[in-house]
Amino acid sequence: MKLSRFILLLFLFLLAISIEAYEGGVAYVHYADSTKEKSCAIKLNSINASGISVVGVARTWYEGGNLLWGIMHKDSVISVFSSSRLGNLSLYLPFSNLDCSADSLHIFSHTMGINKKDSCLMNSSLFVGSYYMNKLATSLSMPRAPQEPLLEYMVYDKILSKSARQMIESYLAIKHGITLNQKEPSDYINSCGDVIWSGRNNSDYAHAIAGIGKDDKTRLNQSIGHSIHAPFSPIISANKELSNGMYLLWSHNGQPMSFLQTVQIDEVPIARRWRFVPSGTMEGTLCNVQFRIGGEENLPIIESNEMYYLKIDSSEVGDFQQEEYISYYKGIYQTATDIVFESVNIPPVKSHGMLVKRTLNKEDQEKPFRYVYVHPSPSVDGNIFIECGLWEQQPVTIRIYTIVGQQIYQKQCNGASYYSLQAFLPTSGTYVVVVSVDDFISIHKVLRS
Repeated sequence: MKLSRFILLLFLFLLAISIEAYEGGVAYVHYADSTKEKSCAIKLNSINASGISVVGVARTWYEGGNLLWGIMHKDSVISVFSSSRLGNLSLYLPFSNLDCSADSLHIFSHTMGINKKDSCLMNSSLFVGSYYMNKLATSLSMPRAPQEPLLEYMVYDKILSKSARQMIESYLAIKHGITLNQKEPSDYINSCGDVIWSGRNNSDYAHAIAGIGKDDKTRLNQSIGHSIHAPFSPIISANKELSNGMYLLWSHNGQPMSFLQTVQIDEVPIARRWRFVPSGTMEGTLCNVQFRIGGEENLPIIESNEMYYLKIDSSEVGDFQQEEYISYYKGIYQTATDIVFESVNIPPVKSHGMLVKRTLNKEDQEKPFRYVYVHPSPSVDGNIFIECGLWEQQPVTIRIYTIVGQQIYQKQCNGASYYSLQAFLPTSGTYVVVVSVDDFISIHKVLRS
């Protein structure tokens, strides 16, 4: 093998290693998640470390405790990190382990410096994960948890800076649907250090923060998201693949999932409202927004002649008083307990969502169109886009006529509840777009300048 080729292969190999050893925007010495063995042993004298930082996601329970990691020298315990206090108030996770069920999932992080002159410490090993738990748990009389406590963790050979920890914790929070502590408002930041959710600016919406997003540097690729604190209401998913730098985060205002007492008779609102904060190029990325019906954190059960509607207010004020900023989406039952609002266009600015119930009239029940958009108008180059959403999957016919009635375009679409297509207006003038389903039609005027 030629030397130049060997050097090239060596460079590519080292590059592959460096890319693999990168998570949360910071190089790590060990990483494990649900696809990898979640245990390791690292000898401190085998790494050139100024410190050790362990960051990850663990599940904790009220009874007993979980030994997450420990530093041992032969049979002696130097340091241990656990969800149980072990008689030493400094040796427990910085959160309450009294929460059960969904709230038992937490982000943990701990950093310690390494004194290389400490021969005892340098001859010790860091143990992480359940494989080594039995030995340590026996010596500390800790019962083993009934399930695997570690979901994902990273070990770093340095003391992490505040910004690095924020980046890693934001990555883990979005990936696992965990709300970062907002008692002192905490920001979510991306791999570039940009704030994608301001804890201070959104302190009035600090409950059940969740999100979707893609970040190549942190290798986050989350196209569907929910909060573990409200696991079914909502679940939001993007209708197409996200691109690097795209994020959408949301939370609610802390109000109950119950109907407000109101004098309105046409619609009755739910007290809880949601805030949506996009970043990157989320504009034009439609989302499905799904809710569960029945249960304290889910929507109340409604009558068979009623339906939920999702209202999106793009005014940034979020008072739902200006109709020109409000979009309506009618719910579609997926099952008897799951309702989805399809192809929701969440604006590229801070916006708000609320749910209302309405009594369906005959027109609501029979009209097939959820929405029809034709844009832009006027069109400068003649290209227009037609988007059509239906309450259920039905064939659609789209025709375009000149102002004198000459048909210049026809397209038959089948087998979906959402259609998007591009058409061309050949000359300047006024055109009419007709979208039809059976005997129902939707007519739209469009201009080419």
